[in-house]
Amino acid sequence: MVPVRRTRNRVGGDERGAALVEFAFAIPVFAMLLLGMISGGIAYNQKMQLTHAAREGARYAATVPADQIFTTGTWADNMRRIVVERATGELVASQVCVALVEGDGSVAKPVKPISNSHHTGNGLGNGTCFDDGGSGEAARRVQVKVTKPGTLDALFVNIDLTLTSRAGARHETNT
Repeated sequence: MVPVRRTRNRVGGDERGAALVEFAFAIPVFAMLLLGMISGGIAYNQKMQLTHAAREGARYAATVPADQIFTTGTWADNMRRIVVERATGELVASQVCVALVEGDGSVAKPVKPISNSHHTGNGLGNGTCFDDGGSGEAARRVQVKVTKPGTLDALFVNIDLTLTSRAGARHETNT
């Protein structure tokens, strides 16, 4: 009897390295997704810190009289310093706008003798932090706007972001 040799069916070809090649193509996509999610989470955390700082600064500024006398700086300068402190290292003073305004929603005028402080690049001609002039009420109010540059990194893709947060509070002191 003649021994029968079994040979492999080579119709489909050899696929021993196919998984490695597929993995080599897929790993950059997964790395981009993973790094993008981590970077997005960091940017979102920074945005939440900016929002917290703006709200806390507006709440505090709403309780300080407009004619308060400070050892250094104006009312707006001191309120801006409070917002920067509340941001726990996320902001510098040039990224914060604090204004005490009054007037209806279409026209908001700075309260005298307060000198409004604007962050670099604001360029608003009406002396307020908000483009719309405020909340639509005629009462005196504090407006705070914080802006910080950020980046979303995803391996080969980098996207520049501008993180912005706004807060307002009714100025409750009688002056």
